[in-house]
Amino acid sequence: MKLDWDQGQSLEGMSQKLFLAVDLDAGTASYQTMMALESGEVTVTRIRTMRKVRKYDDSYIKFGFIENKDGKPKCVICLQVLSNDAMKPSKLRRHLETKHPDCAQKSKSFFERKREVYHQQQTMMTGFTTIPQKAQRASYLTAQRIARSKKPHTIGEELVLPAAVEICEVMIGKEAASTLKCTPLSNDTVRRRIEDMSCDIKSQLVTRLRACPFSIQLDESTDVLNCVQLIVFVRYPWNGHFVEDFLFCKMVPGQTTGEQIFNILDNFMTETKLNWENCIAVCTDGAAAMTGCKSGVVARIKRMNPQIVATHCMLHREALASKDMAPDLHSVLSTVVHDVVHYVKSRPLQSWLFSQLCNEMGAGHDTLLFHPEVRWLSRGKVLQRVFELRTELCDFLKDAKPPTAMLLSDPRWVAQLAYLADMFNIMNELNLSMQGGYASVLEVSDKI
Repeated sequence: MKLDWDQGQSLEGMSQKLFLAVDLDAGTASYQTMMALESGEVTVTRIRTMRKVRKYDDSYIKFGFIENKDGKPKCVICLQVLSNDAMKPSKLRRHLETKHPDCAQKSKSFFERKREVYHQQQTMMTGFTTIPQKAQRASYLTAQRIARSKKPHTIGEELVLPAAVEICEVMIGKEAASTLKCTPLSNDTVRRRIEDMSCDIKSQLVTRLRACPFSIQLDESTDVLNCVQLIVFVRYPWNGHFVEDFLFCKMVPGQTTGEQIFNILDNFMTETKLNWENCIAVCTDGAAAMTGCKSGVVARIKRMNPQIVATHCMLHREALASKDMAPDLHSVLSTVVHDVVHYVKSRPLQSWLFSQLCNEMGAGHDTLLFHPEVRWLSRGKVLQRVFELRTELCDFLKDAKPPTAMLLSDPRWVAQLAYLADMFNIMNELNLSMQGGYASVLEVSDKI
């Protein structure tokens, strides 16, 4: 036993203690050290095992072992990594004869070929996991089209990629089609691509708004999940032209008060380091939360920039004016929506029976249209459809709702229905002509 020891701290007593580091795997100890241990003059207070670190030798390939990344032996047949203590020819041979007896009599060239195959597999895996630059660009372009078409993200992997591979295989060949299969278009990949493009667009837009004056337009609306969303658009001059962009859309938590809406807008301005002094105009609807003189959004924005110009959205103003109707005309609209449309459309059986009746009578349509209050264009379409199917509705409601069926056969009531349908269709044409990008106040005022 070989002892490598250093003199420790002197202690009071009959002997002097030494702290020893003992190598249990190497050689013999010196004569003086052994005599000191036998006589008791030395007390071993700490023992540290010093294991030998063996190195790989190229001749170990004849036992089927190669060197791993951490310097340990690795079997080329089962790919098992042994410990450093097993790096002995006898232990390597024992692993080969025990685990792989059918390969124990193989020559050295056999294991060398196994080593080459193993290295080739590693190179192939590296090539497959690295996305080519063209495939990555194609992935971004496809994700952009999916986002613009508002389709589910899974359509890229389930429809777009298989269709592109089949088209390329038929028109060009199988070799060219096989190159398309490496295009990443999974659900999560498309989502990441869209998020990357969105962040890049937002960064470019914010950079522009920091360097030029801009105006914003606010609107809050309710989505299909009954969650209130604040939508903000921005218009700014850039390179000699006026540019319109979508700034952000954020959910409004809690009540839609002026303070809550302003806090969302102000937090966005602070996060993006936009200056309120660059905002020269704001456009809102006529809601009290927006136009309140004390606690409305416009009043709070003017506290940040007193020079800002506040305007009322002309589409909202025109839509609000269309609600102020005479009592008799309002009664006709209410009867059509509640007593006719909702009665037929809200019940699947009634809707199916009415569809069968329209087909038997040879009508031009077989269904009615719903009237959502949030969509202004639906009024004219709903009234127009009811006027065209008034004969079929009169026969259908004759037993279930006789008073409503009598109104559908009354000439005066039908004339009012036709008048409302014509007027709302004209209003719809006006609405559609005012909508769209890059419309100025002068143009919209002339149309109204």
